[in-house]
Amino acid sequence: MKYILFLVILSISINCRQIVKEEAKKIVPGQVPRGKIKRIDSFQSSFVDPRKIDIWTPGDFDATKKYSVIYMQDGQMLFDSTTTWNKQEWQVDETMDKLLQEHKIHDAIIVGIWNNNEYRSAEYVPEVALKYFPNALKADLEKNYFKSKPRSNDYLRFIVYELKTFIDSSYPTYKDPQHTFIMGSSKGGLISLYAICVYPQIFGGAGCLSTDWVLTVPQSKEEAS
Repeated sequence: MKYILFLVILSISINCRQIVKEEAKKIVPGQVPRGKIKRIDSFQSSFVDPRKIDIWTPGDFDATKKYSVIYMQDGQMLFDSTTTWNKQEWQVDETMDKLLQEHKIHDAIIVGIWNNNEYRSAEYVPEVALKYFPNALKADLEKNYFKSKPRSNDYLRFIVYELKTFIDSSYPTYKDPQHTFIMGSSKGGLISLYAICVYPQIFGGAGCLSTDWVLTVPQSKEEAS
């Protein structure tokens, strides 16, 4: 089943290179070139701030069938180029539709989790790594980089215990890790890697594109120079 994730990553990576010159594409929830999107404008959580959630289903969605689920970070980057900082988008709907039409992947739905911008770094940088940082550096990160306390453990709890529970109760999904994946790019790739390390019983695969490791701490003066 990880073949699903591999082909999605490969196809999205190819598409991302081709969309730079395309005109911005504005979507309306429920109206996308391929499939359908249901948008939850303010998904409530006990762990993190409320945020938008986009749920993409294939055009031939059938409630009598079961679907794998791919949870994707930076949901505003996935479908609609008018909501992105660089006026580009991943073309996830086109990519998934093409792969499904060509029978290259099994049936799957996409859950796009919007970041809340201000606390993106606080939610996406693995919290466990911070215990190895000097106290002064940790304090500086929390003040100037995270603009908050670390939030990645709570962010993963939100996905696992609240969002996944909602998706599995609202859609005909496979609930096992062999059919549950998580992915993202940059720090979204970093938190996806963290997710599969912390919750291997939940996620069977992680897609980590252009993973951002900017918080690597030099081990010596030579490494820092």
